[in-house]
Amino acid sequence: MSDTPTPPTQSEPELKTRVKKKPQTEKQKENFQKALAALKAKREAQKKAQEEEAELLKAEKDEVKIQRKQAEYYEKAKLQRKKRPEKPLYVTAAELEKFKLEMLDYVKPTPIVREREVEVEKVVEKAKPIVIEKVVEKPTTKVLSGNELLDRIFFSK
Repeated sequence: MSDTPTPPTQSEPELKTRVKKKPQTEKQKENFQKALAALKAKREAQKKAQEEEAELLKAEKDEVKIQRKQAEYYEKAKLQRKKRPEKPLYVTAAELEKFKLEMLDYVKPTPIVREREVEVEKVVEKAKPIVIEKVVEKPTTKVLSGNELLDRIFFSK
């Protein structure tokens, strides 16, 4: 046991040098207290609403009440949907004529092709000329290495 004091840990001096807080102003303190109060009020309101809902659910265990609640929810959802115009129960002749004209506009009439029989005395086949390219080798005196030879074979035309 020695009488020398223990050296402070590394975290203590670092914290002292690193942490330099500015003192809060009175306005900052007031705003902070207001924010905490608002948050507390919000949480209390949520908790109260959850408790009320839990009490209502316990009270509405009766199946008839649950069905009524579901029916009300369904009616609300039904009212929120966009209403479509009702389909007419009949179609007038003018509407049919209009529809017919629209369909005819989309469909282009196909031209009528009439075939005629023509007598042929001889069938003449045209001969297609065959083009043959001659391969001409260029005389080289230079000896090509591997890469140059491959380049010459594959990349020269």
